[in-house]
Amino acid sequence: MKRAKAKRRVKADAVLTEIVRNGVIAVTEEMKTNLMRTAYNMIVYEALDFTVGLYTAEGETVSIGSACRASSAGWPRR
Repeated sequence: MKRAKAKRRVKADAVLTEIVRNGVIAVTEEMKTNLMRTAYNMIVYEALDFTVGLYTAEGETVSIGSACRASSAGWPRR
């Protein structure tokens, strides 16, 4: 016997959207901090010339966290 999956849609409101958005930004900032702390390359930990990011499976940008904005100036913003 197969159970029918119950699909439940939750309507996103402004508060939920902000909570998720801030969580995603916090994740990329944590990635940036960890990379700076553990890097063995002077370009990364002294010049701060790097970018980290979260992407969907299709390659769309979810969040970018960079130490030097010039490195990602050409990337599309969402």
